[in-house]
Amino acid sequence: MILKKSDMERITSKRKPRKCAKCGLPKIVKIMYGYPSEDAFKTVEEGKIVLGGCCITNDDPSWQCAGCGVKIYKEKQIYGKIRHK
Repeated sequence: MILKKSDMERITSKRKPRKCAKCGLPKIVKIMYGYPSEDAFKTVEEGKIVLGGCCITNDDPSWQCAGCGVKIYKEKQIYGKIRHK
């Protein structure tokens, strides 16, 4: 499989998007990390969330398109001023 540059671009958003930036489907679901409960599995079956795994890093996507599977990262807020010495 050959990846195009457009396939490797990172999609970010300040909040949960209303529709997918790639396919346009208005079905964006939250990605749940950690060990899932029975209720979480039911919610997955309902299509309201997807499971992201139990290994959590500082750079994990927050949402996923239910149609095409593209992952969407939440933009990180930087507070305060950056001082250069």
